[in-house]
Amino acid sequence: MPIKDQVLALLESKKGEAVSGEMLAESLGVSRTAIWKSVKDLRKNGYQIDAATRRGYVLADSSDILSLQGILPFLTEMPFAAERVQVFPTLDSTNAEAKRHIAVAPSRAEIPYDSILIAEQQTAGQGHRNRAYFSPSGSSIYMSFVLRPAESVTRTRLIPLVAAVAVCETIEVFFPEEVPGIKWVNDIFFEGKKISGIRTEAITDVESGDIETVILGIGLNINVPKRRLPDELKETTGSLPLRIGKRNEFAATLINRIRIHYQRLLDGNVEALIRDYRVRSFVVGKRIWVLDPKGNKAAVVTGIGEDGALLVTYDDNTQARLMSGEIQLAESNL
Repeated sequence: MPIKDQVLALLESKKGEAVSGEMLAESLGVSRTAIWKSVKDLRKNGYQIDAATRRGYVLADSSDILSLQGILPFLTEMPFAAERVQVFPTLDSTNAEAKRHIAVAPSRAEIPYDSILIAEQQTAGQGHRNRAYFSPSGSSIYMSFVLRPAESVTRTRLIPLVAAVAVCETIEVFFPEEVPGIKWVNDIFFEGKKISGIRTEAITDVESGDIETVILGIGLNINVPKRRLPDELKETTGSLPLRIGKRNEFAATLINRIRIHYQRLLDGNVEALIRDYRVRSFVVGKRIWVLDPKGNKAAVVTGIGEDGALLVTYDDNTQARLMSGEIQLAESNL
């Protein structure tokens, strides 16, 4: 690891506290001049590092750049090797980068299962049905997980629910008095507006048709001023008002929650996942439109099935189990 990254790791571990140049030099086995040069480079990259005589270097509490060094200290569920988490300043999309990782793997055995790709900015982010996903830099979190599929297709289809519950739980950690909600199946709402979208893609074997890999993408708006939103999103899209300097901790907490719930899914503990999803769903009991290119249909949501299906009753009293698709609340512009 470059000296600059090692310095950043130590400063992140003592964020808000002074760390002497002497201690940094001794810990890393380099000269104090090398430490000074590394700090200089980090400042050029946007890190807020103050220096005080006889005190040392202080990475400001308000420093809010996503980095591997900032995320790793908060990963508490299942030990992580640093190489399994990658953070990029800019990507076209984290899901696209995940596909590139898979494409260059010489064999299935070498596909980096459970790899996590994170970006500060996406230039071509995609949401549901390949819609453009607004992905500005300097705020928010965009990440993708490369996962092995569950033993059954039914369980694999529950991966979006894993992500939805994990996002809500993470928000609840940082905003314990707020109640985020899930709009089936892949949108997360906070204070009445969408703040997060989930996109899941399956990579299948051409010959067998079996799912070999699942890519789980999550985009989450954090501290995005309304003025930065495109006009068409201003009324329906919100942003999580996270305390400045907490994005790395938030990203790590989300990773921890994803891994907990995904492992439960792999272990067959589906009931707990469905329970946690149901209590956060805000569409049950609501009138909706089931969107369809052939014509939208009015319905009432009657529940969430054991397999994650949306249970609806149409106005003609016919019932259906929706495993995919898109809905809109009848009384709003959601």
